Amino acid sequence: GPESYVDQRNDLLIEERTAIARQASQALGDVQTIMIGSGSTTLHAARQIALDFNNITVIVHSIGAATALATNPTINALVAPGIFHAGEGAMHGVQTIEFLNRFNAEWCILGASGIAPDGPTDALIEGAEVYTAMIQRSRCCMILADTLKFNRVLLAQYAKWSDVDALVVDQLP
Repeated sequence: GPESYVDQRNDLLIEERTAIARQASQALGDVQTIMIGSGSTTLHAARQIALDFNNITVIVHSIGAATALATNPTINALVAPGIFHAGEGAMHGVQTIEFLNRFNAEWCILGASGIAPDGPTDALIEGAEVYTAMIQRSRCCMILADTLKFNRVLLAQYAKWSDVDALVVDQLP
């Protein structure tokens, strides 16, 4: 498919994704509640947040992000239930969205399979639905993307650029 499995993507662009994660973490300021989407760049962000923050609540649907956050015992990680997508390592579906709709966050941090002129896109319809719910439940939205994602338009657009407060990239295309 257009996006390889998350475990395979985790081994790519490590330096770039680490730099993106550092920028993203710094941009959060004095945050108390965050929602984090699935994917390899957001996994790097979860690892950085676990290093940089204490006594916050983070809501995730990704097993990898939950595991990364668990390295910091002061972080309250809430893991959404749902149908497990093995390739993405994350939950999706009605149960996931209903769970997310019970919470509010200051920021959501999302990845993108593609950065299109109209907005960020994802290869998975199920992932895009979860991302849309996270955006609706968050005051601010941050998209993380490496330059390889630019000018890629994938199946599911999950936001318009007017919904996005910050785009964090390793370098401009």
